[in-house]
Formats: sequence, C-alpha cells, structure tokens
Amino acid sequence: MPPMSTLGPKHAIPRLYAVYILRSRQYPHSKSIYVGSTPDPPKRIRQHNGEILQGAWKTKRGRPWTMEMIIHGFPSKIAALQFEWALQKPAKSRHLRSSSSGALFSRPSDLASHIAVARAMLSLAPFAGWPLDVRLFSRDAAKVWDACEADAPPPTGGAALTAAARNRRVALAFGGVEERGVRVVRDFGGVDGLGEGRAEDVEGLHETGRLAVKDEDFEAHHVSKHLHLLEAHPSHQLPCAICRKQVYLVDHLQLALCPLPSSCVSVAHLTCLATHFLSHPAPSPSSSSSSAPTPGSSSAPTSTPSLTPSQILPSLGACPACHAPLRWGDVVRGCYRRKEAEEKQVAQAERARLKALERAGMLSEEEEEGDGEGQKEEEDEDSDVERTMAFGAAAEESFVSAGGKGGGLSDASAEESEVGGRGR
Repeated sequence: MPPMSTLGPKHAIPRLYAVYILRSRQYPHSKSIYVGSTPDPPKRIRQHNGEILQGAWKTKRGRPWTMEMIIHGFPSKIAALQFEWALQKPAKSRHLRSSSSGALFSRPSDLASHIAVARAMLSLAPFAGWPLDVRLFSRDAAKVWDACEADAPPPTGGAALTAAARNRRVALAFGGVEERGVRVVRDFGGVDGLGEGRAEDVEGLHETGRLAVKDEDFEAHHVSKHLHLLEAHPSHQLPCAICRKQVYLVDHLQLALCPLPSSCVSVAHLTCLATHFLSHPAPSPSSSSSSAPTPGSSSAPTSTPSLTPSQILPSLGACPACHAPLRWGDVVRGCYRRKEAEEKQVAQAERARLKALERAGMLSEEEEEGDGEGQKEEEDEDSDVERTMAFGAAAEESFVSAGGKGGGLSDASAEESEVGGRGR
C-alpha cells in the first residue's frame, strides 16, 4: 500500500488549516474542552454552536462554545491532523515520549493542560520545524500561555500533582517558543471579530473583522514583488544571491524569493538558500533591529535553534540580502503562492481565448470538450452553493404548489469533515 501523502504534482500548501481549542460556556464554571481542525475557523465555530449545519455531534451539548486559540501554518492538511491527534492524545503520541520516562504528558483535561501540551509540542520535532503561528482569542488563554513561560514559577507538589500542573511543569522545561520562529498573536476580538478589546495593530484579519482564511495579504505582497521582477528583467533570469549562477524567475519550485513584505527582492536557488540557512544562523533583534520584520509580515523569529547533525531542512535563517530573519516554511509557502497565481492566470487566459473563438464560430469540438472539462474542475464552493440554493428554491416551489408550506434549504454543506475531536 503506497504511503499517504499530499505531495505530488498538484500539492499545495493550504491557505489556512488550523487546529483549534474550544471551551464550553454553558455554565460559569464549565470545563468541557473540544479539540478539532478546520480550514475556516469563523465558519466552524458557528457550526459547533448550531447556527449553521454540519456541527460535530459531540458539541451539541455544552453550547455555547468559544474558540480560545488556534494554531495554524501547517504545510499540509495531514500535518494539521497529526498535530490535532497528538494534542488530543499526548500520552499515546510517539512524538511526546522520552526513552527513559515514557509519556511526557498526562491526558489533558482542561484549558490550562491543553495549552501547556500545545506549547510544548511547538518545541518538539517534527512540529518545531514547521512555520506555525498561534492566535489567542481570550484573556484566559493568554494568561495560561504566559504562565508557561520559562521564567514562570513551576507548580509545587509531588505525586499528588494534577494533570494540568504536571503538564505545565513539563511545558516549562521546553522554554519559550517565540525564539524558535513561532509567532504569537493576541487577538481578543475573537475569531469572528465580535469580541471587545482587540488591539488596532492586529494583523491577519478580513475586512469584516473576522479572521482571514485565504492568505490574501501574503499572496498579494509576494506575487506583486515577483511580477515586478518579471517586468524589470525580460530575460526572466537573475544571479543567485548565494552561488551567483543564473536562477530562472519562472521556475517557481526552484526559485526562493524573500517572503517579507518589504522592498527586498533577493532571489536564490531553493537548494542554495537551504544550505545558507543551515550554516548561517538568523540574527537576533538586538543585532538587526533595523531589518526586523514589520507587523503582519510572514516571519518574526528572533534566533535559530541549535541544529542536529541529522537535520536536512532548515527551520530558520537570515535573508542573504536584507539579513532579516526568515522562516523556511514561509519561503516555500511563497513558491506555491507564485505557482498558484501563475496557473490561475494561464487558466483565465485560456478561457478568454476559447470564448473569443466561440464568439467567432471557430471553436472545434475537441476544444469545446476541453473547455467544459476545465470549467468543471475549477468550480468552487460559491457555485456549489448557488446550485444548492437553486435546487432548494425549485423544491420549495414544487412543495408549495402541492399545498404545503415551503421551507427551502437552510445552509450549504460544510467545507470540511470533522476529524476526531474530544469533548468532556
């Protein structure tokens, strides 16, 4: 049986796929917690609260639920599901075990123990090598997160330690995560933007105030920077910033372009930049304050963790031109965003060409069939919703004509299926 993988000719880094932690607000002292994953957190919390269809059956009890935090930036959906499973069952995960003492964590039972486990996971392989970000939506979650800092006083007690206290004690041993490249955003406006206390400089938001789930800001900056290079260099070639050999600007999966939303247009071969990252640590903020990334940038690490002899891919490094600290995952993310933008542009040009030929009466049967197949592959959720609504309207009209009271469809189906969560 072939190994399960999302890699291949059509592999793409998700725009957003998040692992989230919910807390029940049914009663003032409710402690029920639910862990899940989704590509659309604002929509998912509405499903869990029964506002729209397709909520998990485990969260029918305990409503209303609030989303306390999310972790996102996973390189694939499978990677997010691996993180979710380990967060749900840390005592069974092979990534959270030591050769001497076995399982590092007890089974988490409340918000504090779940956050302690999640924070420690961000410091362990393979999760520490991914460009992950944390978003805290409540002050309670932020308080627990800050309590896991390395300089916080550890819990006291011996064998009678609670699961939450034991998990926090283990999390303290791993220290901070920001220096490993993890960005932590405190967004008290909530995942839906309806909460109070949101700071004015919070990034990653849709114009409606909700969490942005399409990665629009990063893509817009990065693709615009790449198009500027193509216009300025008609040959579509530039010297690699490291080996000085020519790098092709249209070879997206081999071209590394500085992912920061700045004026830096440094380009390099992807393999050259990986070698450079492994051999040159990222600068600390004290040594490169003038080149630190701006708020909303794609990276904000402060230093590079020590490398292991077997490490093949880097996690952090410094841009060879602007010397700003970068996350390797953001460099690769830029490769796929450029590739997707070009494929979309080519598809749009082809559709325009076929429509022009169709209007001129010059379209062959083979091209008509090919155009139909292409349009079918590119149908998105909006078109699905339109068809569903049309079907619902037709069904309602038929029902009314038969003497009943119409009631159309109440909602479109969910984008994602629920993958094991656990509620207490």
